[in-house]
Amino acid sequence: MLSPKRWLSILSVNSLMLFNVSFPVLMLPNIVNGGEVIAQTDPNAEAEKLYKQGHQLFKQGTAESKKQATEIWKKALQLYREADNKKWEALTLLSIGRVYDTLGEKQKALSYYDQSLPLWRQVEEKAGVATTLNNIGGVYNHLGEQQKALEYYNKSLLLRREMGTKTQ
Repeated sequence: MLSPKRWLSILSVNSLMLFNVSFPVLMLPNIVNGGEVIAQTDPNAEAEKLYKQGHQLFKQGTAESKKQATEIWKKALQLYREADNKKWEALTLLSIGRVYDTLGEKQKALSYYDQSLPLWRQVEEKAGVATTLNNIGGVYNHLGEQQKALEYYNKSLLLRREMGTKTQ
């Protein structure tokens, strides 16, 4: 199937005159805009756009930009859920948890990590499972629950070894 832009390069403006006058001319900008209409109707595409915006905010590193990132990621999360995209839902939950973790809101972080973990397992993404387990361990360590932290760190380490990932 030809892309909309390629289709337009083949179909000259002169050939549009051959169509019946009732041809919906208003559809032409939808073809020309390079996929923007697809992003409006495809929850995954819109969610990806939002996720990237949130990531840019997170990278700024300020508390305010991180809070803004969580708000944008929560919108992306809803769209990933609508699209039943478990992998990106897990990543978005992990990202939101990470923000709360870095802001010192450990219980909120734990809540998002706990939501992320079963999704990573469901999509059989060992790296996501290992990262989430490690982050949960970090929260428990910060909360003073060293034994529980150690359990999560060990589970993460075991998975990383299975995957052949070098750990430091």
